[in-house]
Amino acid sequence: MIAAVVGTGYMGTGFVQLLALAGVDVRLADADAARASAARDGAVALAARFEELGLMEPGSADAIAARAVAAAGIA
Repeated sequence: MIAAVVGTGYMGTGFVQLLALAGVDVRLADADAARASAARDGAVALAARFEELGLMEPGSADAIAARAVAAAGIA
C-alpha cells in the first residue's frame, strides 16, 4: 500500500510519521520538491528526537526514513 500526503506543514509530517510507522509507504508532496524533501528530513529528525525522549520506540526514525519519500511535485 502507498499513501500520499499533500502538504508539508506540522500535520502533514505527522501523518507521514504515523503512516510510515504503520508499515505504509508514503509519498510526501508540496508545491515544490525542495519543500517536500525538507519536510521528509524534518519528520525523520523529529522522530529521532522523540526516540531520545522515549516518546517513540527505538528504530522509529529509521522506519520512517525507509518508508517516506519526497515526491518531485504534487502531480
